[in-house]
Amino acid sequence: MTSHDSDNQAGDAASIRVRRPVRIWLIVETILAIPAALLGGFAAIMSPMMFDAPGSTGNPQLVVMFLSVIAFPVLCVFAVVSAWIAFAYRADRIALWLSLLPALPLIGGAVALLLF
Repeated sequence: MTSHDSDNQAGDAASIRVRRPVRIWLIVETILAIPAALLGGFAAIMSPMMFDAPGSTGNPQLVVMFLSVIAFPVLCVFAVVSAWIAFAYRADRIALWLSLLPALPLIGGAVALLLF
């Protein structure tokens, strides 16, 4: 064993310790996002009924809520898959940011309720 090999092993151990919280976060995110995507999918199927009332298509609050409901399950699945791919490529920071994508439609829906 050369000194280069021992340095490489020490670097691997440090890398594993640093990456462990990211892996745990991605596991938790996967456990939460997949059932949320399924439930959000049912809501997305029913979301066109928001526009049943006459003139409701011109309501900006309703349009933003509709887009948020449609985007949520799509972003849940995309976030899980893309975050794990980024983690596999050792792009931990990108994986963490990608795992937060499902929050965007939730924030958009909350803003639509509060501002319009």
